[in-house]
Amino acid sequence: MLNPCYATTQLEPCVVEDDHAGGYWVRIRRNEAEETDSEGGTQYRYDEVLFWTDQTLTPEEANTDDWWSYGETYNPDEPEPTITDRVNSLEEMVMIMMMGGDM
Repeated sequence: MLNPCYATTQLEPCVVEDDHAGGYWVRIRRNEAEETDSEGGTQYRYDEVLFWTDQTLTPEEANTDDWWSYGETYNPDEPEPTITDRVNSLEEMVMIMMMGGDM
């Protein structure tokens, strides 16, 4: 999900945090802009995406356009497909292709 983010200091462009339950929370920040707040201080505005994944990623691997796009559409209320769901989808796709059908 895409959100505006404000901070009083410059933040890392990408942070990957282990959730200690088999997954990772990833925050990617782009479009940094330095602004003056109402009290005359400096604040930094970012566009930020936040998403969860079960893939092991370094910040360098996560900070890509593909992961940014994934993060923009990520909905935390939709459960991630399980490995079983993914394998079943692949098996179905292979069967359709073997039968000469269109997907």
